Amino acid sequence: MNHLLQVIQLAALTAAASCFSVSTTSSPKQTPSEVSILAARRNVASPDDEQLRQMQKKHRPIVKTFEPAVFNPHPLLTNRHLQTISGVFLRKNMDCAYVDDGGVGGVAKVLQAILSSDAALRADESSNAFWHERQRITTSCKRDFFSVDIKYASERKTTYQSVNSNGLVVIIHGLESNSNSSLSTDMAAAFHNDGLDVVCINFRGCCGTPNLTLGGYHVGFTDDLKHFLQLISNLWDEDELFEKRPIYLSGFSLGANVVVKCLGELGDAALKYYNVHGAAVCGAPLDCERNVKYLDSNPIYSGNFLKTLKKRAQFQLEQHCEGDPNTSQFDYQGAVSASTVADFDNGKNVG
Repeated sequence: MNHLLQVIQLAALTAAASCFSVSTTSSPKQTPSEVSILAARRNVASPDDEQLRQMQKKHRPIVKTFEPAVFNPHPLLTNRHLQTISGVFLRKNMDCAYVDDGGVGGVAKVLQAILSSDAALRADESSNAFWHERQRITTSCKRDFFSVDIKYASERKTTYQSVNSNGLVVIIHGLESNSNSSLSTDMAAAFHNDGLDVVCINFRGCCGTPNLTLGGYHVGFTDDLKHFLQLISNLWDEDELFEKRPIYLSGFSLGANVVVKCLGELGDAALKYYNVHGAAVCGAPLDCERNVKYLDSNPIYSGNFLKTLKKRAQFQLEQHCEGDPNTSQFDYQGAVSASTVADFDNGKNVG
């Protein structure tokens, strides 16, 4: 676990310095201008450069010990969009985690799993029946709050900890998601089955209760995660019932990037001061500029995100700006007129 934490810290620091890139056979080719921009970024000196070099030197031998597995999908299931969408249905079917049959039988098994899956018929995600408890946490600035939902591995001992657990997992959800999304609860259930207490942090504005200030979250917003880790570390001294057990971090999509960036910012302090023993993330958009191009290339993905983002902008306008569409507090006109996620990001938007 310590090795895994160190590898993720290395990736985060490298990404933060614009020296980390992800390439696949299907990635778009970079234009000469994009290449020159990246080169210019790498040549800009930063106060973090020396720290980055030291972390790279320390963890490079560990990284070399990991051998990536080869992803070899069935010939009829190579389309990345099909993989993304069908995964929603296949995730609940234990018989279809992996399909070894490369022929017609394998495809039939996948289709049967999709047809028989109940993932698309889940209960209303606004309900909170899965989690045992919700805590409202005042932010570090003392002017706002965020909420966390808790799943105890056994009988509750004290807040955030059960009588018998192997540690605490902190989950960070994705863009416009929340603790009640099927992916959040499925991850939490898997950790829970391994004897771990689980907490899911809801980003500001995602818990169903309006926030007190204008703003929200973004792909690099680590403030609330670090604030929560500090809260847990304080409990070791303040609550005699609260034992110092291992902390693990996990996240997907935007939440994965938040986890990785947070670990990069904390460095060795993650283990030393916050007892973070490991982390595992999925789908971290390490190169956001290239990632948003892929996102906007599919109107289904970008359209769904824009729909909820614009609703959030409208709500912020009514809640904090007296409904004035010409407010100077954020670029409301740019937000509601955006036709792509990139357009929304490029404005002076909420958060």
